[in-house]
Order: sequence, then C-alpha cells, then structure tokens
Amino acid sequence: MDTMEVGSLAMDTQRNRLGEVMAATRERVFLRPLGGGREWEAKPSALRPMTPGGERGRCAGCDRIKRARREATARGDAEGMARAATLMGLHQRETHA
Repeated sequence: MDTMEVGSLAMDTQRNRLGEVMAATRERVFLRPLGGGREWEAKPSALRPMTPGGERGRCAGCDRIKRARREATARGDAEGMARAATLMGLHQRETHA
C-alpha cells in the first residue's frame, strides 16, 4: 500500500479500530480515534482505507467537518474546534458505526 493521506480514515485490521491518519511513512502510520483521543501506531500493511460503506475513498461529511476544524484552528477559534470535534464524534457514530 502507498503512504496513506493525512486526514483520511483507515481501519486497523490488527486492532479492529477505525482511526484518522495523523502522520504516515512507508514503514508506519499514526492514527487517532475518531472524535479525538490517544494516537496509536500501525503497520501500513494492516490498514484498509475506509468510507461510510467500507470501500476505498473519502466521506464527504467527514471532509466537511475536517475543513471546518482546520478553518477554526487557523482562526484560533477554540469553540469552533471543540464544536467540530463534537460534530465529528456524532457523525462517526451515526454514519460509520
């Protein structure tokens, strides 16, 4: 598998956990639980890119929320960042669970 894109979603098949890619190289990938939490490291060979249907690609809802979070971060808007984290958690439970 090529290096995963930062911000994409991936299923860690060794741990059976879904996470957001925070950093990636050819040898290792760092993921964070959806909605926040402690990162973990996974081997790229153990990851499967995910969308709501479990197929390769991206979720438009996730992308929209991530964009809002990035914009809030750029403005230094702590309330906007917290709101985006809450929305992501709700979205993940409702759409990707």
